[in-house]
Amino acid sequence: MIDVGIAPRYCLRELVAVFAVVFFVLMLISLGSRFTGYLQDAAAGELAPEVLWLVLALKMPDFLQIVIPFSLYLSILLTLGRLDADSEMPIFQIANVGPLRLLGWLGWIVIPVVVFIAYFSFIVTPDARAKFLEVLTSQEVVSEFDVIKADSFRTFDDGRRMSYMGEVDRESMTVGDVFLQQRTPTSNVTILADRGQYHVEPDTGVRYLELLSGRRYELDESDRGFSVASFDTMTQRIEIEGVNHLREDPSRIPSLSLDANDPKQRLEWHWRFVMPIMTLIVAFIAVGLGRIKPRSGRFGKILPGLLIFVAYYGLILGSMNQMQHSAALAAIGFWHVHVVMALVGIYLMRKNWRPV
Repeated sequence: MIDVGIAPRYCLRELVAVFAVVFFVLMLISLGSRFTGYLQDAAAGELAPEVLWLVLALKMPDFLQIVIPFSLYLSILLTLGRLDADSEMPIFQIANVGPLRLLGWLGWIVIPVVVFIAYFSFIVTPDARAKFLEVLTSQEVVSEFDVIKADSFRTFDDGRRMSYMGEVDRESMTVGDVFLQQRTPTSNVTILADRGQYHVEPDTGVRYLELLSGRRYELDESDRGFSVASFDTMTQRIEIEGVNHLREDPSRIPSLSLDANDPKQRLEWHWRFVMPIMTLIVAFIAVGLGRIKPRSGRFGKILPGLLIFVAYYGLILGSMNQMQHSAALAAIGFWHVHVVMALVGIYLMRKNWRPV
């Protein structure tokens, strides 16, 4: 009979080894893909090259919150599949090691991971997203000034805005021979100025372009009216739609500052519970699903496992869309999805863990 005294350490050692490999591979894929996207943004002038690593680090908590639960889930499936393929799991059953006892062993890994994910979800990730907004706000000057080349045209907002600067002084953040054009569904505005100066509000990070000695031409598309105005000084606020959207995103608000009376912030509060609870339940499901049929190989349950995980996450996302339009669902959060998936785990345990 197996020495059950060393069995927990044996299982945990196997799980940790597999988890380390799976986590490393998934993080390498995730970070590599995202870093490639940021390199493209830098090449397009939307990010300064020197902040690439900072931006990637600030997005790291978002990666970890999904990669760690998925890595743990796959690791349990692979570990149990290996034990079954090598005929070790049937010996555990002979020694009265059932799924609940196995869960108790794996709890030494699963519970710390759940606590770690909860800490990230409630504290680290909102703070990282707030700092990410600060970095993105600071990059407004990059997209509007630092990448501007003298004697060249640039377009912004999908071609709705166009700019030309005949002279560019990066140290003083001034420009000369300025041409600006902005098109809207109702008007077409063109501005010519001799000089321009970029300003930044320290408190809000909002950026302005102060134009000096110029003219403003406006064509009203509704009545085809045309107006011309001269100015000595004109101040134009520089806004980027994506940054403004992030400023309104409740995901960057600290957990203790979320307002339960605000529907969006209440939804964000429910969302921050999702990944810690999901991590616990997918570990439960993995133990129920992990048993493999004879001669099916240690990877026999990987595909069904992937389908279950994707279905779980898809139900979460679908519920989020429904909660945005239903006060009743917004009140109960995602608990109905968690309960359904926990019942799936119970069913899998009863089905796959029959006595030898």
